[in-house]
Order: sequence, then structure tokens, then C-alpha cells
Amino acid sequence: MQTILTEEDIKLFKRRYQVQRNEAISIRGIEWNLTFDQWLAWWGDDIWNRGCRAGQLVMARYGDQGAYEIGNIRKASPGENNREAHCGKPAWNRGKPGNMLGKKLTPAQREKISLKAKARWAKKRLGI
Repeated sequence: MQTILTEEDIKLFKRRYQVQRNEAISIRGIEWNLTFDQWLAWWGDDIWNRGCRAGQLVMARYGDQGAYEIGNIRKASPGENNREAHCGKPAWNRGKPGNMLGKKLTPAQREKISLKAKARWAKKRLGI
């Protein structure tokens, strides 16, 4: 049974669609071939159970390859999707973005990262 969505629901889901699409394209470099209407129809009533927590569902690509498009996507648990994404990759490579693999950081970049980490830990120790 298809749930009837209010205007506010549509607005909320359009925003979530845009965030997912933009992250796939801009951040992860993955092709996106779904319109909002296709995305919403594909989710159906499971749209209310969409998320990355235990018991929720994510949009997964078969073999974690190819574009986000009808025929190459399925609903999966976050854990299942994560296992598939890391399947066959060496442990040292898991979770690292591909655009940083093999790149050397300059001393200035290392110092900047170090200072930010120190600031984060100082805030954590102070309870901020």
C-alpha cells in the first residue's frame, strides 16, 4: 500500500534526495541517473525506514560499482552494504577515500591536521 505524502513530506524527501545525489556526485564521484520521482517511487513505503542506523535501509549498488540507476540499485542494511563495499579490499585501504591513496602530505598539511586534532582532543578533555 502506497502512503500518501503531504507537501511537507515531499519537501523533506526532495531535500534528502538532493543531499544523497550531491554526495554521490561531488564527494564520491559516482554517476547518478535517478530523477526525484524515480528515487521516490523506488523507495516506496520504505522511504520512512531509510537511514544508516541498524534496522534501517540504504540504497546499495550491486557490487558497489557503477552508477546509481534503476537496475543497479537495491535496498540493503547498512552493515550489509558496508561489508560489500569493503569486500576484497586490503584492510589498510578500508574506509580511505580513493582520492587520497598514494598521495604524500606536505609538512604544512601535516601540521594543519595535527593542530586540528590537538584542538579536538583539548575540547573533548574539557567537555566542550
